This record gives sequence, C-alpha cells and structure tokens, in this order.
Amino acid sequence: MTENREIVTVEEQKSIVEWTTQNYTKFNSKNDTYNINLLYLDKINDVFQNEAIYNTIQNIRNRIIEKENLHDNENIEPCKFLTDFLYVIEPGYRLHYHIDTHNHKTNVLKQTGVHIRFNVCIQAPDNGGRPIYAGKTLELRERNYVICRSGIDYHGSEWIFGNKSKIVLSFGFMVSNEVLPKYSNREPIIVNDYLIKSWEFKHCEFVVNDLKSLDIHKRYLLDISNSNSFNSLEKYIYNCFLFHSKNKNIDTGSCFIEFFLANKKDGLPIQYNDDTEEYPVFSILSFFNDPRSPLFFTSITNDEYKYKEYTDDNTFYIAIPKQYTHILYDSSKYNGWLDTNNTHDEPLFLNMNVWNVKPSTIDTYVYPPSDIDTSTSTDIIFYDSNNIISREIFDPTIFENILYNNHFNHLLELNSIISDSDKNANIIKVETHLNEHIDFSNVLQKYGDIATDLYPFYKEGYVNFMVTNRFTRNKCLQKFLSLDVCYWIINECEKTNKWINSPYKLYELYLNIENMPAILSFVLFISNHLITTILKQYNIQNNNIPINIRDIFVAKYSKNSNSQMKYIDNTFLTATVQLNDTADFVDGVIQFNDEDNVLIKQGELFIHNGKKFRTNGGVKDGVKYVLVFLLDIKF
Repeated sequence: MTENREIVTVEEQKSIVEWTTQNYTKFNSKNDTYNINLLYLDKINDVFQNEAIYNTIQNIRNRIIEKENLHDNENIEPCKFLTDFLYVIEPGYRLHYHIDTHNHKTNVLKQTGVHIRFNVCIQAPDNGGRPIYAGKTLELRERNYVICRSGIDYHGSEWIFGNKSKIVLSFGFMVSNEVLPKYSNREPIIVNDYLIKSWEFKHCEFVVNDLKSLDIHKRYLLDISNSNSFNSLEKYIYNCFLFHSKNKNIDTGSCFIEFFLANKKDGLPIQYNDDTEEYPVFSILSFFNDPRSPLFFTSITNDEYKYKEYTDDNTFYIAIPKQYTHILYDSSKYNGWLDTNNTHDEPLFLNMNVWNVKPSTIDTYVYPPSDIDTSTSTDIIFYDSNNIISREIFDPTIFENILYNNHFNHLLELNSIISDSDKNANIIKVETHLNEHIDFSNVLQKYGDIATDLYPFYKEGYVNFMVTNRFTRNKCLQKFLSLDVCYWIINECEKTNKWINSPYKLYELYLNIENMPAILSFVLFISNHLITTILKQYNIQNNNIPINIRDIFVAKYSKNSNSQMKYIDNTFLTATVQLNDTADFVDGVIQFNDEDNVLIKQGELFIHNGKKFRTNGGVKDGVKYVLVFLLDIKF
C-alpha cells in the first residue's frame, strides 16, 4: 500500500509558488552549468524579509519531523551544518547526479551518521523532472515528499520539459546507521524499465590474473557443484549470478552459467540456443580495463532487425563501460558497439549468459585452483552505479543509420551527446520519435535534404539538436543597418514612448513597430531583405521554405536588467539588430548554453536558433536598444 506523503496544503503550495515565481531570479545560482537556482531558507527572513513564507515552510518542516519521528535527530551535532533550502530548476535542465558529502561522526550517538534529505515537491514541471535515486526513477507528486539517502546514494533527476519550472523544498537531517533502514526502500518506483543496468564491483583484483587462463572466444560452463573450491574468477562469476538472481527472484538451483572472453571486434551478437530454441535468462558484460568505448542497447528483436519491422518511435541506451563495472542486459535483443574512433584501449570483456537449460556444446570450465588463497579474501561487493540521464533525439532516420548504415557517429556527433555522461552518468537513455502530427516523408518530398534540419522545429519548447543541424550555428553580419538608420529608429521609439513590459522573458521593455508609423514601412521592407539573407546564410536552396515573421519589435534594456537566467525564444530563428553603440551600456553579452558568448555591435545583425537556451543580454548600467525579428516556420 502506498504511503500518504502529502505534507503541504493547497493554500501553502499556492503561496510558496507565487512567492518563488516572483523572486527566484534573485536566488543564488548553485551551478551555472545546470542552472539550479537555490535559496537557503534562513535567507527568506534575513534577505527577503518575508516572515509569512518562512513560517509556512517551517510548519512543513515540523510536520515532517513529527511524521517521521525525527525529534532526536534535531539534537545531533552535524545537523547544525545541514542546511535547508528551496530550489528551482527551469525547463531544459535537470538536477545533476551527485552524492552529498555530509557524512560526519556524530557527537551524541558516537557512531557514523548518514545525511538524508526530505524533498518536498511544491511545483512539478509539465514533463520530466522525476527524481532518480540510486538509478531508480520515483514518483513526483506535488505537495508530497520523497526520502533521499543523499549521503550514500547517487541522486539527480530527469531532464525538465514544458513551460513550468520544478520547485522543491529540501530539508536535511543526520541519522544513525542503526535507524537508517527506517528511511530506506520506501519510495514507489514507477519507471524501472531500463533495458540495461550498471553495477560497480570491488575486491576483485585477483580475477584479472585468473582471466589469463581463458582462451579468448572459447565458451565455458561454470561447475556450480565445485563452489567450495572456486578460484577468484569462478568466485566472481558465481557471485554475479547469485546477486542478480536474487534481485530477479530466479531459482538458482535450476540455472546454468556460461562465460567467455571477448573483445570489441566480436560485437554483441544475439545469444540463442538452437537446440532448445531459447534465449538466456539474463546476460552480463564485465569490464576489467577502462575502455570508455560506448555500446548501444535496443529493444529490437532479431526478426524486427532482419525485416525492419521496428518503429521509429523507440528508445535505446548508450552505455560507457568503466573499469571494474558490469552491465546487466538482454542479449536476445539487437545490441552492439559504437564506432567512435576513440583512442582508449581495445575493450576486453567477460561475457556471461545464464540459461534455464544446459547448453550441450559448451565445455565445463576446468582450471587448477589459483595460487592465491581466496578463502580469506574479502567478499566481492557490488554497488549500484546506474547514473542515468535522458536525451531526446528528434530524427526520423536514426534507427536506419545506427542499425544498418554505421552512420551513428556522423548523425549524433557522439562527442557532444556523451560529453555530459563522462562527468555525470554512465548510461544515456535516448528517446527517439517522430512528430505525432507531421509525416516526415511528406516534408522530405516537399523540401528535400534540408527536411532533416527543419523537422525538429515542429516540436514545441526545448529541442536537443544534433550538432550537424545547420540551424544550430549562430550568424553575425556587419553593417546590416547604417548608424544613421539605427539612431533614427531609437529616436522614433522614444518619441512614441509606448513602452510596455515585454510579453517575452528575454526582453525587458517592448515596443511593437505597429505603434511607430514613421518606421513601419521601412522595417517591413528590410524584413524581406532579412529573409533573403537567412536563406543565403544557411545555404537554403529551396526558396519555398515557409519562413514567417511572428513579431517585430524594439526591445529596451535599462540598468540592472542583466540576468544569468536562461530561456528560449521558442522560435525557428531569432534575428536581432543592435541599434545603439556598445559604449552606451555595461555588459549586454548574450550567453548560450553551448558557451558561445556574443556582444553585438551597432548596426550588426545577429541570427540564432530560437530554441537554444540563452541569457537576455541585458545591461548592468546604461541603456541598450535592439530591433528584434521572431521567425517561425509554417507548413
């Protein structure tokens, strides 16, 4: 039965959401890379001087203390160093994978304490953002809390999509090892459908020596009846088998364990027993070096692969194996290595298959006991290392290329999609799909090769583009407007003086050109020149590409309008002309997520992908004027 974790009232939720939405841009950014806006709760009174919100949050904290019987933990010394905080993560970002480094020796309990956190969801995003604790994706319910063993479990979240930010209250406590089980394994797991899982193992150094006894590619069968005299290799294989059999509730007495040594050149062929017409119960790849050579895993069966009967709406996984890790996977599906021309060692791995029926053609492994005494060696320990991130690939040709054309490296530019995983994750869940309402074949027939680059723009909101898409590149053209024309437009704006707060997040003040008859005809005239310029700059040969202008306006930034918060224009392209001299203001730099920083000079035209996250380019001092064209595609 699911626990009742609702700890916040609707009225409290509403007040916190309203206050946070108004103030979170003033929070400290904990990490610019992930755009987490974090506020320590004591600052609500000290800095923002809002006692009502502070008391509301403290009441929520007190309810958790009461419900979870945490009164004693309030008196533990390290609790003084565990801060409570409120954080906001915007669409296009996620909580990065990490472990909180707050394990201390408690003075009261005289034993090791573990840092745990009670995370309360105040506002859930439209899509994504679910917590991932120890590789398990959890439910995310507004006004409810989840328990995170943050001092010992890797934790993070899915990427956030849509228009709503994720707002969370996080309360930290130290608990003793004795009571830690009370706060463990209580979270309902809603997504545990990963095709693969990764585990780290320790205390297996001696296994490497025994691997030398294996003939590469020769298949062996483990003699389970001889378990009392196993060498290090046999002991490792058997422990892997027992560990995962227990997790899968498999009867260990009726299984047979096959193993063999292989390398990347062998690929990952589907494992199948022709005699019994069965696939393995499960399979394991173990790595004893650090190849950093990616693999891919799919849910595509042999027949689906052979006859191309899979759908383009599918999910596959990329895994980057590390030394002393193993991957649990389904060897009845189509999997393989990705050729990324990396310079790391050729991966040599131990492959294990667990069968329900004994394979008749495999020899039982016979090898003299190791010279090393394993009877007193430390037991092999397995650690859950499923640090999984999700990426969305909006490409209708992805499976055709990855499965048949060996063009994966060209399509996805693995360096860009895997670079984040090198730091934060070892498994990437890649979701591929076509647009529900648009048939790509029609777009391809209508617009030719450029269709692949145009197609992702059907998707609303943030899009994770492939770096090969031509529209990911920023363009800057000098002398698009003369200085006299720039000053003329500024003077007409100030003469009209009908500025309003901008309806778009990335602009401070807004003045639509329809409110300036003196420049309206001229701006409409140069907009035609703008379209021609875009076609030329992006090498668009088809003049029938339906680029439409959604809005044209002048934006004005005044003192202290600069912000490090990043948003998207949610356009096809955004074109901006700098109207005044950069000497008239301080800062004004636009920062993109790809670390491209741009300061436009007077009269220059700057064009960029309107679905790229960026800062607003506001100023610390002075005044900045820009003429803005928001462009869409209408099919």
